[in-house]
Amino acid sequence: MKTLKFWTAPAIFTALWISAMAFTLSELATLAPSLRSIGAQAPQSRESKLHSPEARRQAARRDR
Repeated sequence: MKTLKFWTAPAIFTALWISAMAFTLSELATLAPSLRSIGAQAPQSRESKLHSPEARRQAARRDR
């Protein structure tokens, strides 16, 4: 019975640690695709297009 009590706490700790690591790794595996899909769907407003260096150059050329 002493042996069972001796191994219970480390076994529970190890099981919890492995579960936490598995959850963390599964979340990290889905992070990159999620970020890519969010970035691809970002709408660009007219103001953000005008603030780009190329848009400013073209606007300056038209104003001449």
